[in-house]
Amino acid sequence: RYCQNGMASILTGVRVRSSIAEVHSDLPSTRTEDPLVVVFPVGRTMSDWPPGTLIERNGLEL
Repeated sequence: RYCQNGMASILTGVRVRSSIAEVHSDLPSTRTEDPLVVVFPVGRTMSDWPPGTLIERNGLEL
């Protein structure tokens, strides 16, 4: 509903790379996921954001 009037954008093909809280020596310390991303631009329009398809995220789980 929000995306119909331009208030938000649904992005596909975006990958999120984040660190894993529980690190194991036999597994990589990061994971890459393919989520559905809904963006509500605050302060700037979507056209002002830099292009790209990868989000680098460090820190605690959301």
